[in-house]
Amino acid sequence: MAELPPPPEGIVLTHFIVSDDVERSRRFYTEVLGGRVERPGDSVNVALANSWIVINGGGGPTDDKPTVILEPRRRNSISTRSVATSATPTATSSKSARPPTRR
Repeated sequence: MAELPPPPEGIVLTHFIVSDDVERSRRFYTEVLGGRVERPGDSVNVALANSWIVINGGGGPTDDKPTVILEPRRRNSISTRSVATSATPTATSSKSARPPTRR
């Protein structure tokens, strides 16, 4: 997938879905939820609101991640976030951001 530029403001979410039926998942995200296919194929990229939905049949492992296997029944999704530079707090900012912690 091509590298997406950082958003000018706010955030962009990328949700990677591993599906045993990529075409059926594509139809759901486009026909039911109103997304737009940006890249068709075995791995489909759908633009939906401020997010990208990447639908893939899985696979692996790869040379750079020899212990990672993506299978529809084993692991079915991964999320990433891109935050606008203007939304990132600086040392001089009166606001501070803390990542959520696991409990």
